[in-house]
Order: sequence, then structure tokens, then C-alpha cells
Amino acid sequence: MRFLLLLLFITLPVGALAQEKTAFAYKSLEQAQTQAKQDGKKVVLDMYASWCGFCKRMVSEVYVDKSVGVTMDAYYHFVRVDIESDNVLQYNGRSFSMKELAGGFGVRSTPTYVFLDSEGKIIGAQPGFMPVPMFNLVLSFVGSDAYKTQKFDDFSKGKL
Repeated sequence: MRFLLLLLFITLPVGALAQEKTAFAYKSLEQAQTQAKQDGKKVVLDMYASWCGFCKRMVSEVYVDKSVGVTMDAYYHFVRVDIESDNVLQYNGRSFSMKELAGGFGVRSTPTYVFLDSEGKIIGAQPGFMPVPMFNLVLSFVGSDAYKTQKFDDFSKGKL
């Protein structure tokens, strides 16, 4: 019994620290869109589900990486959207549940990343777990506007 209690006390702070180590801030969609209009950055929506193992891995393995934080801060405002939630958010001045928004964006799997320009228009979406190097590359490809002039294969050559 003592061992279990000790194990519980040892593991609780580690979980709490993992949340604090996230390399960038989460925002509400309304806040992210307001700031994006002001600073010209894009918005990335992390479409996730609470039961999704790959979503949890993104949080524990990728979102804590400092290089991801640098890339995210350079180009984006970050929003998490639970695709099964009835919580209401504001998108382009209209109210939607998170579930409705995910359906409207055609999200069929988690995680999926939906990229919006600074005016709230959809740039595109990318589903799936990505390790740090690939996630950084996708963030840079969209964030730097390279997607407007080249294919991802050309952009990524020699970078992975």
C-alpha cells in the first residue's frame, strides 16, 4: 500500500510538469482570430478527441519541444478543439459547438490540424500524428507561405 501511495505521489508531479512544459500557449478560437487579424499570423486548430492516443502523444512528445514552440510562435496562434465537445466557440463571428465546427471542416480522424489564414479562411488540413521534425516542417511550410509557390516534397527535400 505504501508503495502505491509513493508511486502516486511520484507520478502526479510529473504529469503536472508535462502540462507546464508545453512550448507554446493555447488560446480560444475567438482570441486567436482577433490576434491573427492584428499581427497577420495564421491560426492552427488542433482537432483532437480525449480518448485519442495519438493526440495524447502530440501533447506529451511534440508540443513540449522547444523548436516546435519557436516555429509555432513565429507563425501561429494555437487552438485546441475537442471534436466531441458541445462547448461553444466563436468562428468568424458565429457560434458553433466544437463538434459542429469539426464536422463543418470535414474532420474525420484525430488528430487533424486545420490551418486558417489571418482572416479565418481555411488554408488546408493535415491529419495524423507527426514526430517533431515533420510537425515543424509542416508548420513552416504553411506558416512561411511556401505552400503558395511550391509543393511540400520540394520544400522538404534535405530537411528531414
